[in-house]
Amino acid sequence: MNETNPSIWAVRPVAKEHTTELTAWRAFVITGPGSEHRTLHLTGYVQQLGEGRVSSPVSDFDPVARTARSSSGRTYLLVGPTGHHPDAEYVWSHWLRLNGTGEADVKEVSSDLQRQTQEAAQ
Repeated sequence: MNETNPSIWAVRPVAKEHTTELTAWRAFVITGPGSEHRTLHLTGYVQQLGEGRVSSPVSDFDPVARTARSSSGRTYLLVGPTGHHPDAEYVWSHWLRLNGTGEADVKEVSSDLQRQTQEAAQ
């Protein structure tokens, strides 16, 4: 549990949850304030655990396999199309606030990743 918000908690270690399936997923590029440094993050709903999730920065994306590996070493499997889930939106909004990220620093790129997966499937 988190002292700031008891409904937000740390995820299980990668050793116990190496691969995570995300439904109603979205992708965002974050640009640090006053920085050229950009990171890609995924957010979505983890149906098996009944919780929203935000990934650490994505280091590798495979549109054929529909997987993304985060800097923590976790692999995310993108299930179905992009979408919205209230739990994922809730966690995402708290993640942005906790990391001091404003709207000007965020660009949604979900449709770009969705297009890449569709083109790879052809």
